[in-house]
Amino acid sequence: MFNWGLRKLMSSAAYAVHIGLSEDQGALILGLSNASSFVGRILLGIIADHISNTKTLLFCSWGCVISIMVFWTFAKSFGMLALMGTTFCLFIGKCIGVCAESVVCCLTPPASLTTPANTILQQT
Repeated sequence: MFNWGLRKLMSSAAYAVHIGLSEDQGALILGLSNASSFVGRILLGIIADHISNTKTLLFCSWGCVISIMVFWTFAKSFGMLALMGTTFCLFIGKCIGVCAESVVCCLTPPASLTTPANTILQQT
């Protein structure tokens, strides 16, 4: 889903020209999308510090799904295409970063287990 969304986002400038917008408007949409990704990484990083990474990942995943399924469907004007790109990038930037952290946290054995690997990790 994320790969599909990223491909759609990167082709949003070409899609903007296809639906009748100018190349400048397509470039503006791409710039707004990148700016919202920057803001989203910081804002959602702060949120992830206060709640768990897994909950933040779930929130970001649903944000990406809603932005693609709802906003992309109706993206036939500058406003809707800009809204789709902005909301998608707001969530996807942090979703990529939090995903690895969440997987590592889920795969890390509890400290109560006494395995050789866990003992070595505790000593370092």
